[in-house]
Amino acid sequence: REELRMSGTMMSAFVIGGGACVRTWTTSSALGSCSNRKLLQSRVVSQRCRAANPPTMSLVSASAAKTATLVYAVFMAGGGASAYLKTKSNMSLISGLVSAAILLLSYRRNQLQLAFGTAVTLAFVFAYRYFKTRKVMPAVVLGLISVLFAVLFYCGIKGI
Repeated sequence: REELRMSGTMMSAFVIGGGACVRTWTTSSALGSCSNRKLLQSRVVSQRCRAANPPTMSLVSASAAKTATLVYAVFMAGGGASAYLKTKSNMSLISGLVSAAILLLSYRRNQLQLAFGTAVTLAFVFAYRYFKTRKVMPAVVLGLISVLFAVLFYCGIKGI
């Protein structure tokens, strides 16, 4: 951010979203106090900033993707628990709970990258399990859910 002061006119230039914005306001010796200058600053804002940086629309907001980590964590914990109840598979229960814990950690720390990495890893794990066993359930179902959430997290990260 740069400021120029010229004979009672102050100009502030800064960059928002890759476009330059210029904000100008006037000061006078009669309005010498700092609070009056700030009042003038907030009133007189150039329209060039809005024209240079129009609002963007995204399919998935970062907050929606963050909330989706909770939904995905429930899917993973539920999948592990249901596999344990059905087949008494301790490994499925542990895998589901560890995946859910990682996703809850990513939610708590606001790290969509961690949720994205978890979803991609689980998608590969479920694809491997499908090609190894050729059983649709649960590998294909949870694999497709993992791919869906990986795309959702990617869009949230990139602002797409």
